[in-house]
Amino acid sequence: MRLQLLFTALTFIALLTFIATLPGCTNDSSNFGSAANGSAPNVSETSPANGVNQVSRTTTVTASFDKDILGTSVGTESFVLESASGPIAGSVEFDGFSNTASFTPNGPLPMLSPVSATATTDITDLSGNPLPQDYTWTFTTMDGQWGTATALESSGGDVSVPQAAFDSSGNALVVWAQHDGTYTSIFANRYTAMSDSWSGAVLLETSHGDASAPEVAIDTEGNALVVWQQHDGTYSSIYANRFIPDNGNWTGATLLETNSGDAANPQVAYDANGSALVVWSQHDGVYISIYANRLLAGGSWTGAVEIETSAGDAANPQLSIDGQGNALAVWQQHDGAFVSIYGNRYTASGGWEGPSLLEASTGHAALPGVAFDAYGNALAVWQQHDG
Repeated sequence: MRLQLLFTALTFIALLTFIATLPGCTNDSSNFGSAANGSAPNVSETSPANGVNQVSRTTTVTASFDKDILGTSVGTESFVLESASGPIAGSVEFDGFSNTASFTPNGPLPMLSPVSATATTDITDLSGNPLPQDYTWTFTTMDGQWGTATALESSGGDVSVPQAAFDSSGNALVVWAQHDGTYTSIFANRYTAMSDSWSGAVLLETSHGDASAPEVAIDTEGNALVVWQQHDGTYSSIYANRFIPDNGNWTGATLLETNSGDAANPQVAYDANGSALVVWSQHDGVYISIYANRLLAGGSWTGAVEIETSAGDAANPQLSIDGQGNALAVWQQHDGAFVSIYGNRYTASGGWEGPSLLEASTGHAALPGVAFDAYGNALAVWQQHDG
C-alpha cells in the first residue's frame, strides 16, 4: 500500500514537471492566471494612404491590421470618418480573413476637402488587447467634375426659375415652375447619391391657380421643404410642401398664411435641429409688410407673424439661419424718403427681436442678401445709390 502511494506521488510530481516544460509555461507563480496575451495589434496598411490627394469621392476607406481582430469590436463607433463639416455617415464591415475593416460612406465625400479616418482603441485582437492608441490618417478628395446634362422633366411645357438644394449625404432636390397647359404649377425631382439616379418629376400642388417663385431647403437628415407663391382666385398666397425621406413621401401643399392681401417672394431655411423658417412679403391692406412662419421639427407650423410694422412698403426678403437655430431676415423698405435696408434677428430662445435699420445713407438701397458663418456671425450686403 505504501509503495502504491509513493508511486502515485512520484507520478504526480512527474506530471507537474512535464506540464511546466510545455512552451509558454512558466514557473513564476506571479503570472499564474494573468491576462498576459502578447503584444497589442497595430494598423499595418490603409487605403487611401496617409497624405494622398485626388481621392475619389466615392472611395471605400479601409484599414488592415497585423493580428487577428475581434470582428465585433469593429463598427461605426470604432472606425470613423470626419471632414471639416463634421462626422461622415456610413457603414462599416470587417473581413476576418484579411483582418481588414472597410468604411463605406452613405454618399459622396465632400469635394476637394481633407478627410480624416480613425481606428480607435475600441478595436481589439482575439485576446482582448486593444490598439495602443487611436490611429488617425488623412487624405484629400478630388474636385468635382461635371457629368452629362440630364433632362429632369418631359412634360412639354415652359419651365422657369429652377432652384436646388443638397443634404449632408449628397442627395439633392430640384424644384421649378412649369406651365401644364392650363396653369403654371410647381414640380420637383429628387436625386439620390447612392444610386446616382433621379426619382422623376413630381407635381407638388393641384390648386387651380398660377404658381411661381419656388424655393427649397433641406436639413441634415434629408427632410426637405419647398415654398412658393400661388394665386387662389383672389390673392397670391404662400404655400409649402414637405418631403419626408423616412417614407419617401410628400406631406401635401399647406397654406402658410390667411392674410387678405397678395403675398410674394417666399424664402426658406432650415436650422441644425430640423426646424425651418419661411419669410415673405405681403400686402396688409395699407402697406406691403414682411411676415414669417416657423416649422417645428415635429412637423407643425407656429403661424404667420408680421416681423416689421414700419409705415412703408417692404420687399425682397432674404433669410439665413446659423447652427444654433438663430436666424436673420433682411429686406428693403421705403421709409418715406429713401428705400433702406432693414433686418430682424430671430433667436432660438427668445423669438424675433424687432426690426433694425442696417444703413443710414442718403440714397436708395435694394436687393439685400444675408449669410451666417460657423460662429453665429452674420453678414448682410446690398446695393445702394450714392448720389
